[in-house]
Amino acid sequence: MISHRLCRLNSTEVISASLIPKRVLLEEGKNYFWCVCGRSTKQPFCDGKHKGTSFKPIKFTVEKTGKRFLCCCKHTQNKPFCDLTHIKVMAKRITGQKM
Repeated sequence: MISHRLCRLNSTEVISASLIPKRVLLEEGKNYFWCVCGRSTKQPFCDGKHKGTSFKPIKFTVEKTGKRFLCCCKHTQNKPFCDLTHIKVMAKRITGQKM
């Protein structure tokens, strides 16, 4: 499904990979790369599909091992963590407004 959408998108458009955040176990001190563009098939993490676009993944670590919600709508103001912006994105899609 995403591959068909990618054919129509240019390299500056962010794809909302999902309107539901992903809960993941993150390990203290480990480097993670969060997908910014939404094109990765390994959401919410980067798999390199941003190549050829203007996007770069965000490298991050956590100070304490634990489960966290990572953003998949790609509109969070607290990258890479979910800040519930997906609710606003859903509402705008339902009403036909643009982000």
